[in-house]
Amino acid sequence: MPREELSTPITFPAPRRQSAAEKARDLLYQDRAAPADEGPVPTPYKKITGRVFPDQQKWFQRVPKDYRKRHPRHPKLTNDELIRIAIEYLRDSEDLDAVIARYRT
Repeated sequence: MPREELSTPITFPAPRRQSAAEKARDLLYQDRAAPADEGPVPTPYKKITGRVFPDQQKWFQRVPKDYRKRHPRHPKLTNDELIRIAIEYLRDSEDLDAVIARYRT
């Protein structure tokens, strides 16, 4: 069956393919969209990486899954959120030196 084409006086722009990251950024930051001449909006997050022991990695991967099982109706806990929670906990601790000393012993 031939494709139907409509003739209109309106010219439509050619569709532009977006990567998944661009599409997600557009959806997340619709209210803060940068003007086209300024370039992309920088993300408000910075990526951190580090090395951990294998048992720590297994625990880290298991925690969000266990949380989801215990709280199926709550929003899903992500690894990024878990890292931010740990950082906030350490930041708020009264005696960070004592926490570090206890970890290193």
